[in-house]
Amino acid sequence: MQEKWCCVLTVLPYLLFGTAIVFVVLFFYSLFKQKSRIAALFALMCLSLSVYVFASAFEFLSNDLEAKKFFITLEYFGFSFLPALWLIISYKHYYNKNMTIKAVLLTCAIPFVTMFFNATKDYHTLYYTDIKLIEHGTYSTVYLSRGSWYYIFYLYSLVCLVISTAFFYKAWKVKKYSVRIQSFWLLIGSLSPLVGSIIYFFTGPRNGIDIIPYSFLVPNVIFFIVLFKYDFLEIKDIVRSYSFGQIKEGIFVIDEKNRIIDFNNSAAETFDWLDSLNVGNSILKYEEGKKIIEKSAGNKGDFFEVGFNKKGEEKVYEFKVSSLTEKGRIIGRLFLFQDITEQKLAIERLNYMATHDSLSEVYNRGKMMQEIEKALSLFERKGGDLSLMMIDIDYFKTINDKYGHVFGDMVIRGVARAFKSVLKNEGVIGRYGGEEFIILLSGKGRQEAFEISENVREHIMKQQFTICSDIVNVTISIGLVTLECPGKAVAPQELINRADTALYTAKNSGRNNVKFISL
Repeated sequence: MQEKWCCVLTVLPYLLFGTAIVFVVLFFYSLFKQKSRIAALFALMCLSLSVYVFASAFEFLSNDLEAKKFFITLEYFGFSFLPALWLIISYKHYYNKNMTIKAVLLTCAIPFVTMFFNATKDYHTLYYTDIKLIEHGTYSTVYLSRGSWYYIFYLYSLVCLVISTAFFYKAWKVKKYSVRIQSFWLLIGSLSPLVGSIIYFFTGPRNGIDIIPYSFLVPNVIFFIVLFKYDFLEIKDIVRSYSFGQIKEGIFVIDEKNRIIDFNNSAAETFDWLDSLNVGNSILKYEEGKKIIEKSAGNKGDFFEVGFNKKGEEKVYEFKVSSLTEKGRIIGRLFLFQDITEQKLAIERLNYMATHDSLSEVYNRGKMMQEIEKALSLFERKGGDLSLMMIDIDYFKTINDKYGHVFGDMVIRGVARAFKSVLKNEGVIGRYGGEEFIILLSGKGRQEAFEISENVREHIMKQQFTICSDIVNVTISIGLVTLECPGKAVAPQELINRADTALYTAKNSGRNNVKFISL
């Protein structure tokens, strides 16, 4: 049994050395790689832990009482401030703001006094009333008889650890108890020293072995997870300055590796993959997220639009992306977005109203003139075939006078629908005015345009419009013009005038026919 005990004692100091070395690495990493305030506090705490654990290891290895006293004093240069630093870090983590200077000074008052009392323990009995050497074969420990200030500092430390643990728990609760977030791991890291300090308070003096340094083995692993798996301490600090939790627009944040860092309620309501369980995951794992990143990468400005199908309904969102920088280095991106589906629909309706005739639902005169101008410009540059039909509803005034304007409007709508039915996508249809329509046939020469015109005329002739018990048949007259001189510059109005001349000929030839003219 004695041999086993000696083997255990042999291993213990080297566990402490390993733990202390890790804390030194974390100190330098936090100090130089991270640049935020919370990272600076974290670095200071890692430094304090490394001093405390290193000194504990050397205290364990020394066999001389005076050497052990020296290392105990050195331990408290680090240990005295650990509860205060952990409390300050947990406060900042939960409230996303710094403690006031006054609060920090009050929090650190007892640690400063404790460090001073330990450094001068040979001259008073406030912290330890007696220190004795306990032999364990080749190793020795010390029996520490506790003074009044020891109990004050212990109570202070216990309160700090309990409050810190509560802060981390509340932060974890806000994130719906996800195990893949920083708060959860920091909570786990708080429990080990808390439990260790309670156990040592009741068992430590009996065998002289201080188990508190070993209780930091768990935080040692936890801190590695927090920094290297969830390495976004600094991003949290910057993101929260936006106070986006209350903003009605959706906001989410990713780091430089496209991992989800944070988001507000509006964003979570829009995209179900923005869930606390997915924090730390790459946004590229999700189809919608991948689409957002691709659109962002292909966009030259800060704003871009992305369409999604949400529950069978097409939605359009406008995104604004901003880079999050620290000391000139990009550490992540913030995406702010809003649903602009209604605005897009409203703009489309306005555009439609600006370009379409409200009665016939085909292009209006202004839009039709633009289409003719574009077609003529293309014809002038590249040649090809181009034809234009000018159409007039025969005896429309008589129909209007006999059956009324409501029936006349019905005829205009019916004729326009018939044009669409025959042409499908072969021509551009517009209402020129009153009962007159224009059909632009790009790529159609004389023969093909004439055949289309005849098809249109015959189709309209078969249409029947009913009012009360009367059945009304409607016919149309068509004037057709075709450009036959490639490269020739022709003005839109000139083309229309030629078609109108052909239409006049058709009407004077008994109506319900097609007359052709070239240009």
